[in-house]
Amino acid sequence: MQKFNKENIILLILVIILINNFNFFKNYYFLISKDYSTRFNKVYNFCEKESVAFVSYLIDKYEIKQNIPIKNFKVSPDPSWIFLNSADDEIDYSKLILLNYEDESKMKFEKINLNNFKTNFLPTDIEGINKLIFKSNKNLNNVEIKLYLVHQVFGNENIILEKDIILDSKNEFVLDYRNKSLNIRNGNLLIKLEILNNNSLDKINIQNIISENITKFDLGNFDIIEKISNCYLLEKNV
Repeated sequence: MQKFNKENIILLILVIILINNFNFFKNYYFLISKDYSTRFNKVYNFCEKESVAFVSYLIDKYEIKQNIPIKNFKVSPDPSWIFLNSADDEIDYSKLILLNYEDESKMKFEKINLNNFKTNFLPTDIEGINKLIFKSNKNLNNVEIKLYLVHQVFGNENIILEKDIILDSKNEFVLDYRNKSLNIRNGNLLIKLEILNNNSLDKINIQNIISENITKFDLGNFDIIEKISNCYLLEKNV
């Protein structure tokens, strides 16, 4: 019998370490004991990132034969490839799959100093802003303000909108502004204010500003067929 030399012993030790680090026996047991669907869902995040397992689940459960448009609210690879083996080339526009859905119908611009307000999240898929609501313990009826919507990134500021507004008795202003440039991936989205009449910002005491947004995907326009966590299969209302 051939004796183990030093090199063979070192090689054996390395193999044992590799098997242990990669959970070889556990993974092998999982492979032979679980069906394809279970293994697929284990490998791909069900309702996270690209959410491939959720789309696969929908195809199997509802026997989907056509492509369905997919909107992923996370920056991830497009999971539409999963339709390649299960659907024809036609697209069913009556349905919609939303992955990692985030309600962007409202944003809160929080006060960071006297005339600067920063949104609490960065929108990714809004069409624009319908209304601004100024939260204050004062009645701001007829207060005139110059408003700036600003994208701030790496110390630079890009003015998206500059507009003179007059608040109503509810401390609101219907902006009705559409611009997809509001959807940003980095930096900050700010509202900057300047008072135009005889008031001052410290006297009118604006605490925060709420924007009611124009959204592309309003769940009120759809029937919910399937919902798991924040992933949806929707069908347009008739």
